Amino acid sequence: MAALGTGTTIGVTGEEDSSASSPDIFAEIISIKLPSLEAGKVDVSHMLTTDYREYLTKELMDVGEMEVEMNFDPSLDPANYVGSGHTFVITFPTGDIWTFSGGLAKYDATVPLEDKMTVTASFTVEEGFAIT
Repeated sequence: MAALGTGTTIGVTGEEDSSASSPDIFAEIISIKLPSLEAGKVDVSHMLTTDYREYLTKELMDVGEMEVEMNFDPSLDPANYVGSGHTFVITFPTGDIWTFSGGLAKYDATVPLEDKMTVTASFTVEEGFAIT
């Protein structure tokens, strides 16, 4: 089902407030690059392997990071989101919700002369995410 991203929000709760029921809206989002799941593979080819290499798929998934482009808000202190234990709640216009624990990994703001101020932020994703 195709849908527009307009209306998508990201909420966040602090380390002391693990309740994801009423997270604070994080920022004015321009775009989100959602975490990618990667299982990886291990090359198990050996001297008797013929024709093609042999691989085993790793069972542990690497979720990676989520990257968010948003309007820069000079009053937002990114240090509040560094470290683990924050709960991030992405609410899509379809009503679907993705929730994960993590923290801010990178914060890169741009303040041009005559254009909108933006920031690109990367967030670590711990353990994976829940989809409801």
